[in-house]
Amino acid sequence: VWNEGYDSRTEGAAEAAVRLGARLVERLRMGVRPRRVHAVAHSLGGLVLRRIEADQRELRFDRVVCLGSPQRGAVMA
Repeated sequence: VWNEGYDSRTEGAAEAAVRLGARLVERLRMGVRPRRVHAVAHSLGGLVLRRIEADQRELRFDRVVCLGSPQRGAVMA
């Protein structure tokens, strides 16, 4: 289990995806590579996960759970 966050007030989703994606790939290279990688994200974190998967060609999530993520945009935005 790996828990990593970011402060959306100081770091945008694209920047967070680059940083977190690189850290995740680095952590996977350090240890025994698992057969499957699952992820759980809340709110904007779901969009960050989508960006990580799009940017990191060597990383594919087996299952992703997004809690309250605005996958199709938000009316209020």
